[in-house]
Amino acid sequence: MISFGIFGYPRWGRTWMWLSRWSRTRGFGIQSPWAYRFVQTVVRHSIEANKELRTGKGNDRDTCLARTLSMLYYRLSLQAPCASWEFDTPDADVKQSAVALACNLLTGQTYGVQPLCKNVTYIWVVDINKAIFDDLQMFLSQRDPNRILIVEGIYQSRHSLRQWQKLRSDPSAGVSWDLYYCGIICFDLKMYKQYYKVMI
Repeated sequence: MISFGIFGYPRWGRTWMWLSRWSRTRGFGIQSPWAYRFVQTVVRHSIEANKELRTGKGNDRDTCLARTLSMLYYRLSLQAPCASWEFDTPDADVKQSAVALACNLLTGQTYGVQPLCKNVTYIWVVDINKAIFDDLQMFLSQRDPNRILIVEGIYQSRHSLRQWQKLRSDPSAGVSWDLYYCGIICFDLKMYKQYYKVMI
Protein backbone atom coordinates (compact mmCIF):
# COMPACT_ATOMS: atom_id res chain seq x y z
CA MET A 1 0.00 0.00 0.00
CA ILE A 2 1.33 3.46 -0.89
CA SER A 3 2.03 5.66 2.11
CA PHE A 4 0.20 8.98 2.25
CA GLY A 5 2.94 10.58 4.38
CA ILE A 6 3.89 14.10 3.46
CA PHE A 7 7.27 12.74 2.42
CA GLY A 8 5.92 9.20 2.24
CA TYR A 9 4.96 9.32 -1.41
CA PRO A 10 7.38 7.35 -3.55
CA ARG A 11 9.53 9.57 -5.75
CA TRP A 12 7.34 8.98 -8.81
CA GLY A 13 4.29 9.97 -6.75
CA ARG A 14 5.77 13.32 -5.72
CA THR A 15 6.92 13.91 -9.29
CA TRP A 16 3.43 13.24 -10.60
CA MET A 17 1.99 15.62 -7.99
CA TRP A 18 4.39 18.37 -9.08
CA LEU A 19 3.70 17.83 -12.79
CA SER A 20 -0.06 17.88 -12.26
CA ARG A 21 0.24 21.31 -10.61
CA TRP A 22 3.00 22.76 -12.76
CA SER A 23 0.91 25.14 -14.88
CA ARG A 24 -0.94 26.71 -11.94
CA THR A 25 2.29 26.93 -9.94
CA ARG A 26 3.71 29.11 -12.72
CA GLY A 27 0.54 31.21 -12.69
CA PHE A 28 -0.91 29.85 -15.94
CA GLY A 29 -4.69 29.63 -16.01
CA ILE A 30 -5.22 31.80 -12.93
CA GLN A 31 -7.71 34.49 -13.89
CA SER A 32 -7.85 36.45 -10.64
CA PRO A 33 -5.23 39.26 -10.49
CA TRP A 34 -5.03 38.86 -6.69
CA ALA A 35 -4.46 35.10 -6.90
CA TYR A 36 -1.89 35.50 -9.68
CA ARG A 37 0.03 38.06 -7.62
CA PHE A 38 -0.10 35.71 -4.60
CA VAL A 39 1.47 32.91 -6.64
CA GLN A 40 4.18 35.18 -8.02
CA THR A 41 5.12 36.96 -4.78
CA VAL A 42 4.43 34.38 -2.06
CA VAL A 43 4.32 30.88 -3.50
CA ARG A 44 7.09 30.99 -6.09
CA HIS A 45 8.99 34.26 -5.68
CA SER A 46 12.66 33.89 -4.78
CA ILE A 47 13.89 36.53 -2.33
CA GLU A 48 17.56 37.14 -1.62
CA ALA A 49 17.05 37.29 2.14
CA ASN A 50 15.79 33.70 2.05
CA LYS A 51 19.44 32.64 2.17
CA GLU A 52 19.42 33.46 5.86
CA LEU A 53 16.66 30.93 6.36
CA ARG A 54 18.55 28.15 4.59
CA THR A 55 21.43 28.15 7.02
CA GLY A 56 19.71 25.87 9.54
CA LYS A 57 21.53 22.68 10.40
CA GLY A 58 20.37 19.27 9.29
CA ASN A 59 19.20 17.76 6.02
CA ASP A 60 16.66 15.26 7.31
CA ARG A 61 13.15 15.43 5.92
CA ASP A 62 11.57 17.15 8.91
CA THR A 63 14.23 19.87 8.93
CA CYS A 64 13.94 20.43 5.17
CA LEU A 65 10.17 20.66 5.46
CA ALA A 66 10.44 23.17 8.32
CA ARG A 67 12.79 25.31 6.21
CA THR A 68 10.47 25.14 3.19
CA LEU A 69 7.50 26.26 5.25
CA SER A 70 9.58 28.92 7.03
CA MET A 71 10.52 30.47 3.68
CA LEU A 72 6.85 30.48 2.70
CA TYR A 73 5.88 32.25 5.94
CA TYR A 74 8.73 34.71 5.45
CA ARG A 75 7.42 35.68 2.00
CA LEU A 76 3.86 35.88 3.31
CA SER A 77 5.02 38.15 6.14
CA LEU A 78 6.53 40.54 3.62
CA GLN A 79 3.12 40.84 1.95
CA ALA A 80 1.20 41.13 5.25
CA PRO A 81 3.31 43.34 7.52
CA CYS A 82 0.37 44.12 9.83
CA ALA A 83 -0.12 40.55 10.96
CA SER A 84 -0.25 38.75 14.27
CA TRP A 85 0.97 35.14 14.02
CA GLU A 86 0.24 32.16 16.24
CA PHE A 87 1.97 28.80 15.71
CA ASP A 88 0.63 25.47 16.96
CA THR A 89 2.98 23.28 14.95
CA PRO A 90 6.23 21.33 15.25
CA ASP A 91 9.37 23.46 14.82
CA ALA A 92 7.39 26.56 15.75
CA ASP A 93 10.58 28.36 16.84
CA VAL A 94 12.12 28.00 13.37
CA LYS A 95 8.99 29.37 11.71
CA GLN A 96 8.66 32.22 14.20
CA SER A 97 12.26 33.20 13.43
CA ALA A 98 11.36 33.51 9.74
CA VAL A 99 8.40 35.75 10.54
CA ALA A 100 10.57 37.80 12.92
CA LEU A 101 13.17 38.31 10.19
CA ALA A 102 10.52 39.69 7.81
CA CYS A 103 9.03 41.86 10.56
CA ASN A 104 12.38 43.41 11.39
CA LEU A 105 13.15 43.95 7.71
CA LEU A 106 9.85 45.75 7.03
CA THR A 107 9.22 47.75 10.19
CA GLY A 108 12.45 47.69 12.18
CA GLN A 109 10.37 46.49 15.11
CA THR A 110 10.84 43.44 17.26
CA TYR A 111 8.60 40.50 16.43
CA GLY A 112 5.50 40.53 18.62
CA VAL A 113 5.29 44.35 18.74
CA GLN A 114 2.41 45.27 16.45
CA PRO A 115 2.99 48.15 14.03
CA LEU A 116 0.38 50.91 13.98
CA CYS A 117 -2.19 49.57 11.54
CA LYS A 118 -5.92 50.01 11.27
CA ASN A 119 -6.55 46.40 10.27
CA VAL A 120 -4.34 43.72 11.79
CA THR A 121 -4.46 40.33 10.08
CA TYR A 122 -4.49 37.37 12.46
CA ILE A 123 -2.74 34.29 11.04
CA TRP A 124 -3.11 30.95 12.82
CA VAL A 125 -0.78 28.12 11.77
CA VAL A 126 -1.80 24.65 12.95
CA ASP A 127 -0.90 21.01 12.40
CA ILE A 128 -4.12 19.36 11.27
CA ASN A 129 -3.06 16.05 12.84
CA LYS A 130 -2.72 17.60 16.30
CA ALA A 131 -5.34 20.34 16.29
CA ILE A 132 -8.82 19.82 17.74
CA PHE A 133 -11.18 19.88 14.78
CA ASP A 134 -13.92 21.67 16.76
CA ASP A 135 -11.46 24.52 17.44
CA LEU A 136 -10.76 24.81 13.73
CA GLN A 137 -14.46 24.93 12.90
CA MET A 138 -15.00 27.58 15.58
CA PHE A 139 -12.21 29.63 13.99
CA LEU A 140 -13.98 29.34 10.62
CA SER A 141 -17.36 30.26 12.06
CA GLN A 142 -16.15 33.70 13.16
CA ARG A 143 -16.17 34.82 9.51
CA ASP A 144 -13.55 37.51 10.03
CA PRO A 145 -12.04 38.73 6.73
CA ASN A 146 -8.89 39.75 8.62
CA ARG A 147 -8.09 36.15 9.56
CA ILE A 148 -6.07 33.53 7.70
CA LEU A 149 -5.84 29.86 8.61
CA ILE A 150 -2.75 27.88 7.57
CA VAL A 151 -3.04 24.11 8.00
CA GLU A 152 0.08 21.93 7.86
CA GLY A 153 0.16 18.18 7.23
CA ILE A 154 -2.86 18.03 4.95
CA TYR A 155 -1.47 15.05 3.00
CA GLN A 156 0.01 13.20 5.94
CA SER A 157 -2.84 10.68 6.00
CA ARG A 158 -6.17 10.01 4.37
CA HIS A 159 -7.87 11.26 7.52
CA SER A 160 -5.97 14.57 7.46
CA LEU A 161 -6.82 15.03 3.79
CA ARG A 162 -10.52 14.52 4.54
CA GLN A 163 -10.32 17.02 7.39
CA TRP A 164 -8.68 19.56 5.11
CA GLN A 165 -11.39 19.06 2.48
CA LYS A 166 -14.07 19.70 5.10
CA LEU A 167 -12.37 22.91 6.19
CA ARG A 168 -11.90 24.38 2.73
CA SER A 169 -15.47 23.44 1.75
CA ASP A 170 -16.97 25.20 4.76
CA PRO A 171 -19.37 28.04 3.79
CA SER A 172 -17.28 30.43 5.93
CA ALA A 173 -14.15 29.74 3.87
CA GLY A 174 -13.27 31.96 0.93
CA VAL A 175 -10.27 31.52 -1.37
CA SER A 176 -8.19 28.50 -0.40
CA TRP A 177 -4.83 27.17 -1.49
CA ASP A 178 -3.53 23.59 -1.50
CA LEU A 179 0.26 23.96 -1.46
CA TYR A 180 0.78 20.22 -0.82
CA TYR A 181 2.88 20.79 2.30
CA CYS A 182 0.19 23.02 3.78
CA GLY A 183 -3.16 24.58 3.00
CA ILE A 184 -4.18 28.23 3.32
CA ILE A 185 -7.74 29.46 3.84
CA CYS A 186 -8.76 33.11 3.54
CA PHE A 187 -12.05 34.41 4.89
CA ASP A 188 -12.72 37.50 2.82
CA LEU A 189 -16.03 36.47 1.26
CA LYS A 190 -16.05 39.55 -0.95
CA MET A 191 -13.65 37.63 -3.20
CA TYR A 192 -15.05 34.92 -5.44
CA LYS A 193 -14.53 31.54 -3.76
CA GLN A 194 -11.84 29.57 -5.56
CA TYR A 195 -9.65 26.57 -4.77
CA TYR A 196 -6.11 26.50 -6.16
CA LYS A 197 -3.68 23.57 -6.16
CA VAL A 198 -0.06 24.66 -6.59
CA MET A 199 3.35 23.65 -5.26
CA ILE A 200 5.77 25.63 -3.09
